[in-house]
Amino acid sequence: MAAPTSSRPVVLALSNTITPAIAVEILPLGLAVNSIYLNADGETHDIVEGPFDSKLHGTPPYKYMNTLVGRYANRIAVKSDGHKISKGGYEGVVNVVKNESDKVSLHGGPDTLDSMLFETLKLPESKLFSETELRALHATDYAHQLFTATLGDDHNGFPGTLRIEVLFTVINPEQLPSVSNPNLPAHVNLGSLLVVYRARILEPSKVTPINLTQHWGFNLEASLRPTPHLNVRDHHMRIHSDARIAIDKDLLPTGELDQNGGTPHDHTKGKKIGD
Repeated sequence: MAAPTSSRPVVLALSNTITPAIAVEILPLGLAVNSIYLNADGETHDIVEGPFDSKLHGTPPYKYMNTLVGRYANRIAVKSDGHKISKGGYEGVVNVVKNESDKVSLHGGPDTLDSMLFETLKLPESKLFSETELRALHATDYAHQLFTATLGDDHNGFPGTLRIEVLFTVINPEQLPSVSNPNLPAHVNLGSLLVVYRARILEPSKVTPINLTQHWGFNLEASLRPTPHLNVRDHHMRIHSDARIAIDKDLLPTGELDQNGGTPHDHTKGKKIGD
C-alpha cells in the first residue's frame, strides 16, 4: 500500500562522491522541486527559484513554482458548450473551469495537481510502470522516489478518474565529475535528474486530454557564495524544437504552429542565452 500521506520533503542525492554532485529536494505538496543543488569546482549552486521557507509554495508569487501542473498544462479556452474530444472510438466533452480570467482555464483549473498532496509509493506498488522497467530501476543504485495522486471524474470539468504516477531519480554520470580542478573543462557531466510522468484513465470507456509537466523556474546564476563570474546570459541553451505553438492575445493556442527557423526562438543548434 502507498505510504501514509506526508508533507515531509523527500531528498534524493547521488552517491558517487562524499559531497553529492547533485541533490534534489521534492515536496509532496504539488510535487514542488524545492531545491536542486549542484556541487562542482568547489562551489554549490541551487539552480531553481523558490522561497527559502518551503511552506510558501503555492502562495503568491510562488504559485506553480517548480510544481507539477495539469491535468492539462497551459491554457484552454472557456466555452459554454465545452470542447468535444474523441479517441479510439470513445468520445467526451471537456468543460474547463475558469481561473486565470473569464476566458481562460490555466493548468487544469483551480485546486488541482499543483496544490494536491501526493503519496509516496514503493516500486512494486506501481500500477503504471511495467515490471521490466521497475526491475531495471531496482537493479541500479540510483536514488529514486515514486509518487502518486488521483483526480476524480469530472474534476474541473475533465472526464474520467485519472491515476497519476511520477518517478524522480538522479542518475550518475558515465564518468565521475572533476571537482576543484584548475583545468576544469567548460562542460562537466555531473549527472542527471530524470522525471517520468505516467497517467491512466480508470474507466475504460472514457477519454480525457493529458498534458503533464513540471512548471520549472530555473535560476542559473544561483550560488551559495558570491560568484560574480556567473551570468545567466553566458549559459548555452539548446532546444530540440523546430516550431512553437502560436497564441492569440489571451495567450490561448490557436491550433497553428509557428516555425522557429530564422527567428530568435531557434535554439536547435545551441547558442548563448544572451545572444
